[in-house]
Amino acid sequence: MKIQKTISLDPETARLAGSMPNFSRFVRVALHARAMGDDIEAERRLRRRWKRVADHLLDHIRHETKATEEEMQELLLTAMANARNQEEFEFE
Repeated sequence: MKIQKTISLDPETARLAGSMPNFSRFVRVALHARAMGDDIEAERRLRRRWKRVADHLLDHIRHETKATEEEMQELLLTAMANARNQEEFEFE
């Protein structure tokens, strides 16, 4: 049985909600994720960190090698996959 609830949105969040095909489902999923201990803000911070790491690696590859754009992307993906699989970074 579905229960109607009302939430308040500001103009920006109302615009965002209006562009979603199923806002109610989004809210239900977010509530379930929170109940299971998922932290959306922590996930966003982690994604921003990985983006900075990826940008730094790509910049390093670009300046230290003569790789093509395609080779740089492949090197970046390999480096990121290796970094994600490590529990501790190994330094020489």
